[in-house]
Amino acid sequence: MDLLVRLQPNHLGTVQEDLPDGSCLSMARLGKDVRLRAAREGRTLPKHVIYRVITFAEGDKVATLGTTLLDPGSIRPPS
Repeated sequence: MDLLVRLQPNHLGTVQEDLPDGSCLSMARLGKDVRLRAAREGRTLPKHVIYRVITFAEGDKVATLGTTLLDPGSIRPPS
């Protein structure tokens, strides 16, 4: 499942790589409480998530998106 979310400025993760289009790949580690809750529910979660951070700015307004779609060129429209 792919994900696209608006990020708060203090939740941008740890930058792993800057990309040529101005976005970057970041890593976030799941909190201990999230992992424990998932384990109680019988779910297994990854230790960390790599996601793409895209920032849009217009004037003094800034919006930052995080997505698990790491390579937009690989996405094909539904047939």
